[in-house]
Amino acid sequence: RLHLHPRPTLLLAGDTLVAFAGCVPAAGDNCQPLRPANPPPGAVHRQVYKRSTSGGSTWGPLTDAPELGGSPVALSNGSLLLFTGTGIYRSDNGAASWVPSGNHSGDAGGGIIQLSATHPSHPNRLLSVRKGPGAVGEKAALTSYSDSDGRAWTASTTQQARMDESELVELGDGAVAMMSRNWLNCSSIPADAPCREQQDGPCMCTAVATSVDGVASFTSPSEPAPSLAGANCHSSSLTLDNVTYLAAPMYTGPPRLPNQPHKPCGYDPVSKRTGHCYTDRAPNRIKGRVMVASASSVAGVRDWSVHARVTAGGACSTEAECAESAGFGYSSMSALPGKLWPRHFALAYET
Repeated sequence: RLHLHPRPTLLLAGDTLVAFAGCVPAAGDNCQPLRPANPPPGAVHRQVYKRSTSGGSTWGPLTDAPELGGSPVALSNGSLLLFTGTGIYRSDNGAASWVPSGNHSGDAGGGIIQLSATHPSHPNRLLSVRKGPGAVGEKAALTSYSDSDGRAWTASTTQQARMDESELVELGDGAVAMMSRNWLNCSSIPADAPCREQQDGPCMCTAVATSVDGVASFTSPSEPAPSLAGANCHSSSLTLDNVTYLAAPMYTGPPRLPNQPHKPCGYDPVSKRTGHCYTDRAPNRIKGRVMVASASSVAGVRDWSVHARVTAGGACSTEAECAESAGFGYSSMSALPGKLWPRHFALAYET
């Protein structure tokens, strides 16, 4: 089974940045997203990408991926793999071309990462996480791993219940953290945590689980991290130079409560603030921020602080500047080519 990962995916293949996304042809470069997201008759969903050999300063033309619904991953040797419903494609030239590279068995889909070549116990292991039905019918984060270049996958022995879209990241100590949008009950976290503003429904905190055996198992169930308060939305994460970062929408106001009618985005005369949106774009996906863990370790990913705020025009440091954002939804982070931008990373996000 393959599960389309429609959010932006930014990967570094050697010295080439490759940005993937799902789209419906509509206007502009024939792949502008539609709002509302209702494709016109005859429209076909596509998976596309662009390449940059200048560290993201310029980009090549829009290119169709070999198949719709693929999950791409960058390998430590500079190659790319794309897992689709019919098999595996490989590129050794930064997505300039692709060749079939065998089949796979098991659940390869959702978000896929590769552990580093210097990992202490599982070098170059591929890890996958996707959302699916849990043991009691609820949503769950389903993880698996492969030591055969993705041809065969083994499911983790522990399942993270009540999780939604999730992201895996290798930490500096060799452990793996899973950061999840979730449907956990807020009663388990401190009463003064910002997440507690929604009393009935999903917590407005990212949930964190950790694994010390390459996701063969997890040491404990996913738990909300109070310092990761924000819109209940998929996040992205990256470890660079032994520092772990996470990007996600900021928390900008109370989310929609059960049975509360939708209302337009914009200025709220009651709170006198902008960004109280109860629409199908999901509440509070207005501004973004990049968080940094107190340490790139099992203990460190429970405690985070703000590294930078992000708006559509770039970084912002005040509420007034951030209020100009056109929106911040799903995102992806990648290291930049070391020859051009040493010790820098890029952030791609939907607006």
